[in-house]
Amino acid sequence: MRLGYDVWKLADLAVLSQDIFKVAPEEFPKTESVLTMVDGKIVYTNGALVGK
Repeated sequence: MRLGYDVWKLADLAVLSQDIFKVAPEEFPKTESVLTMVDGKIVYTNGALVGK
């Protein structure tokens, strides 16, 4: 399996409000999405859906 990214390929990506690998499990529910990308386009940011 090859890890990494390639130029010109689209990605789905979520930016979270805290590092879920460093917080205690009981803190997970407090995690919020700050930004979400689907097919290389921002579809959600700072609590607002982005138009088509």
